[in-house]
Amino acid sequence: MQNYVKEARILLALALPVIFAQVSQTAMGVVDTIMSGSVSATNMAAVAVGTSIWLPVILFGHGLLLALTPVIAQLNGSGRRDRIAHQIRHGFWLALGVSLVTMVLLYNSHLVIDHMHSVEPLLAGKAVAFLRCLLWGAPGYLFFQVLSCQCEGLSRTKPGMVTGFIGLMSNIHINYVFIHGKLGMPALAAASRPPRFTG
Repeated sequence: MQNYVKEARILLALALPVIFAQVSQTAMGVVDTIMSGSVSATNMAAVAVGTSIWLPVILFGHGLLLALTPVIAQLNGSGRRDRIAHQIRHGFWLALGVSLVTMVLLYNSHLVIDHMHSVEPLLAGKAVAFLRCLLWGAPGYLFFQVLSCQCEGLSRTKPGMVTGFIGLMSNIHINYVFIHGKLGMPALAAASRPPRFTG
């Protein structure tokens, strides 16, 4: 029983930071939707449509990179730590390749949105503009996942939690600046541009 309690505490200490990191990343999307919704319903809908496309695309790359965690954990546990750097380098190359594909897909997101039923041209234009702003974050997001997988594979889960929390807090302030046009920045709301869709 004592061994069970000891193992449970160890697992909990490893799992809780991972859970909080994932909650922080999910909360960023919630914050984006709420803050854009404070400007107009169209902006909120544009962010929702854009996010519904962004998530499956970026999670494909995220899922590929998750394979790093058990690989690094196995190398660490078997005493072959000298091979970890090799795996991380390959992880960065994979993240770079997936990032480029992701950016191309998101840039051409109008090909998907244009076939959605009952999407007004203004809403479609804002959703595409939102995704074209968001696509520049794909490399950073996937590179972060490589480092996060490295830390988790080495049983160090707190850095991901701290980074996720800092990212969430930064996201709130940066959203405010760009959505409302503060500090000399243009007011972008959900990122607007003239609609160019023919239906």
